[in-house]
Amino acid sequence: MKNESPIYSYYYPLTTSCNTLQQRSLANGGTMPTDETILCQKAKPLFVSHRQPNIYSFNGSSESSIWDDMEPRVMQAQIDLAQQYGVDGFIFDTYVGVKNGKISKEKDVVNGFLKCNLGRTAYACMMVFGSPRSVLPVLPYFEEPDRYYDRTPQTVETMVDYLADNHWNNSNYIHILDRPYVSLFTSDMRKYSSNTGEMSHANMINYLKEYSWRKYKIEPYLATVCLKATYALDHLAAGADSMTGYGFLPDFTESIRRPIQDYREQITKRVEEWNVIQEQIDKPYIPPVVVGWDASPRGIVPDGRYFRDVQGVYPFTPVITNSNALDFGDMLCQQKQFIMRNTPQEERYTPITAWNEITEGAALLPKILPDGSVDDSYLLKIKELRDEYGF
Repeated sequence: MKNESPIYSYYYPLTTSCNTLQQRSLANGGTMPTDETILCQKAKPLFVSHRQPNIYSFNGSSESSIWDDMEPRVMQAQIDLAQQYGVDGFIFDTYVGVKNGKISKEKDVVNGFLKCNLGRTAYACMMVFGSPRSVLPVLPYFEEPDRYYDRTPQTVETMVDYLADNHWNNSNYIHILDRPYVSLFTSDMRKYSSNTGEMSHANMINYLKEYSWRKYKIEPYLATVCLKATYALDHLAAGADSMTGYGFLPDFTESIRRPIQDYREQITKRVEEWNVIQEQIDKPYIPPVVVGWDASPRGIVPDGRYFRDVQGVYPFTPVITNSNALDFGDMLCQQKQFIMRNTPQEERYTPITAWNEITEGAALLPKILPDGSVDDSYLLKIKELRDEYGF
């Protein structure tokens, strides 16, 4: 089912059918959740050469621009598409935790995935330390309330119980070093205070391993998703087995000075950083290959305002321009070479951001072009490179 260095793509659940998401959206914005497959089609260009809107297809057909991942036929079509082009599996964004002492689970499309004919398609879960956005599109400077989970042992236990009860024993679940793989996206950027009983992310990682072994006699392989090595050091010391990344292509700290950034230039910068990061940590660094980045479809520019008025504020973080399959393929090749040099064979894999982040400009999914043709160039590049080099 797996080769020496498999390719796994992050999978962002696209659905409005989740009852918990609906309730949160109604409470916070007064409306039902926005369908992101429609939202991306309504995006407007904000400056010259800004490529918006974009229309995607879940199955490679020009007739499939709107869908819901909760539908089995939709999930099966994506599994088949991944297998056709050489994507070995998905790492699902997974939203399970505890808020105000109550268990919360949202947009769980993984169990629907398991009802499909998986064949050789592998999967794993990326546990996100907060809920997905329920209010879209987003006004500038709007911070949605109640997105983050309690930083408590109960949240950790809820995550572990969910994984152990539903996924770790599945034969298609990704294992590294014969241990179930879990990546941890610590999206909660608030400062914490030990005086309030909150745990640091490092303490949560340490407890996740301890609780998992105590209750299930399972030691998961934990990959911490961090932007910089300095952020990961505490996580690695607490028990994380490796460091990896997600949509880490733009220079986010230069959002105001450089609101528009070039794809090729950013790839060059990130690849140069890989060796620096690996030198700073004593465990493997598994860099992500990123399709692009443009979260502007998730935002609303107020009437009478322009891109210059909102740049640097989510979702108007840096917009990556000139993304293309050729440069993507170069980044993919360089990632493969990097892990060959630096990572033990049994821990090698390639994460791609992402399969379907269609409202953040990072999607392997084919695009439906204005003339009705379908652009599958990113997926085709993966297939070409695998056929040529065998990875």
